[in-house]
Amino acid sequence: MASESRHSKNHANAQKGPGGMSPLQVGLLLVAVILLVGIVYVFTTQAQGGQAPPNPSAQAFGTPKPGVNYTLPKAVELTGKASCSNGSQMQVLLFTDPYCPACAANEPIISKFYRQYKDQANVQFRFVSTHSRSLSPAYGINEVYQAHDYHVCAQEQDKVDQFTKCFYKQLVIQDGNYIPQNKTQLEACGTQVGLDKAALDACLPGARAKVDAAIVEAAELGGGTYYTPMAVVDCRYRVNAALAQATYCALSGAC
Repeated sequence: MASESRHSKNHANAQKGPGGMSPLQVGLLLVAVILLVGIVYVFTTQAQGGQAPPNPSAQAFGTPKPGVNYTLPKAVELTGKASCSNGSQMQVLLFTDPYCPACAANEPIISKFYRQYKDQANVQFRFVSTHSRSLSPAYGINEVYQAHDYHVCAQEQDKVDQFTKCFYKQLVIQDGNYIPQNKTQLEACGTQVGLDKAALDACLPGARAKVDAAIVEAAELGGGTYYTPMAVVDCRYRVNAALAQATYCALSGAC
């Protein structure tokens, strides 16, 4: 009896697979594993939304218009921020440095976009420091950054593009670098473009704080870094400011 019991036990074990499971149990386990892997894959793909393509399609501002191509320029970067535009106007921030060579080179394109769309969209300049930092050791912070202050105050009087044109016309390069403009030169531009002197004098003392705030804002929107000239459209998209119009048009469908 004992040997029979032993034989019967060995026979039963022979009918089982790994871990003491029968072939049926092994088969069911495999099916369950396959189903589980499939479910995990589906949910992971949906959660990730796939990898962001190099040239993503814009999330249209407002109601998408039929027949409009909402494809962004290839150079656009996603900031990971939420939309910050209010009402019917899309926000476009243009970050520039008065002493940035690339800003000077692209000034005609940037100013044209500003003039054409500043009323249709909420287009604002932000004056920050990039190339200016290299000038500070030789000329001093106040001598360098007073140009930023004047630009801030020119924007408050809605004459920033005119002031910038005047500024670049009288900008001097020496030994391959800019020479910061002094107060007399900056005031001459203010007079030429018609800045109100009383309003300018009231604005200048607080202008540096706005420059500092713009630097913080640029870094936050850039994930810790920024460059000039840089445009940030609807807080969601970052691109060279020379492509601000193309990016704005792709998002708004209004061009």
